[in-house]
Amino acid sequence: MQIGGRFWTLSNIISLSRVFVVLPGIWWLFQTGEHARLWATLWFVLAALTDAVDGMIARWLNQVSEWGKVIDPFADKVSVALAVVALYVTGDIPLWFLILLVFRDVAIFIAATLMTARLQTIPVSSWVGKVAVTVMGITLIFATLQWEAGLQWGMVISTIFVVASLIDYAKRMMAALR
Repeated sequence: MQIGGRFWTLSNIISLSRVFVVLPGIWWLFQTGEHARLWATLWFVLAALTDAVDGMIARWLNQVSEWGKVIDPFADKVSVALAVVALYVTGDIPLWFLILLVFRDVAIFIAATLMTARLQTIPVSSWVGKVAVTVMGITLIFATLQWEAGLQWGMVISTIFVVASLIDYAKRMMAALR
């Protein structure tokens, strides 16, 4: 399948910037200054805001495109993976949570690639997937702030939505392939 439409739109640039915006947050995670974790949190929140506004801008400027349907989830997956690995390395999240989040994103990426190749259409995100990403983001903020109670609850709720989103994507994939 060939992806059509303009690549360099404001909404796509905002989506791509997410990967680069998360990098200073990761750098701050490894610093020891008094406000280092606060700076890391601010960069991660800024990255999350790019995810919130890119779709709104695409619709507002009539820039919704096939490229955007690829770039936005790609930027989500890369930026979350970078943050999750960094938070694991700093000891802020356990290995099982890292594996769960990376497994989810890899499984969805593979399924979406197969569906795109077979059906010649790019699958769109579901509401449960969007909620899962939002809850994961909040949980990663709790980990960055080293708020243990928030992190524990966040991991439980994230796990529920990650599993629900995987089930939802699997059902949608099977239905689409039939």
